[in-house]
Amino acid sequence: MHHHEAMQLKIPEIELLLCRRDEIFHWNVRRVAASTGYWRLFKSYNDYGHIFLHGVEHILHPNTVYLIPPGTEFEYHSIGGVVDKLYILFVIKGYYSNISGKLFCLKNNRKLLNLADRISAKLLSGDTGSDDLALESNAMVSLSLTSIKKSELDIDQEHEYSLVRVLHHIMRNPVGNVSVRELARMANMSPGVFCEKFRSAFGITPRQCYIE
Repeated sequence: MHHHEAMQLKIPEIELLLCRRDEIFHWNVRRVAASTGYWRLFKSYNDYGHIFLHGVEHILHPNTVYLIPPGTEFEYHSIGGVVDKLYILFVIKGYYSNISGKLFCLKNNRKLLNLADRISAKLLSGDTGSDDLALESNAMVSLSLTSIKKSELDIDQEHEYSLVRVLHHIMRNPVGNVSVRELARMANMSPGVFCEKFRSAFGITPRQCYIE
């Protein structure tokens, strides 16, 4: 196995545990425990990788980014050749709940695929500790999550989804001058209710998300 990796890339509110470009000669069948508490993101560069979830086989296609939520049990293996993939593990504080056991397939998203190519190029060149790599990896995670269709999330309350969208807006614009009132408007809440719910969901205030 050949791999190029960058470990422990940390961005406020998103923690990237592992960012790696792998070439795996024998991606053997393996059951991944449901107890894992982190998300997985895959972007394959060929179609030799296969994931099995709930008895259904999914081929990892190069034009698709795949997201697997925490607590999901699945199996994977290779068929026909060397699996070549970008692989990101991450956690998000206070993120979507009650969506384990799913595989999200984000097809033909040109922005995601371009980000994946830039990240992979940096990893292959050995540029594993740069700020650009961390920022682009964070951007890919954020864009992937916000590209999931709302109907697939099983979120019970509209407010939960609105808060996450606002959080990702903040993370994509960390030095912005957006007021709390404007952020509350994005979430369709009053400023007071927004601040209370935001702090309850994420453990910090909206202003604490911004870079001082």
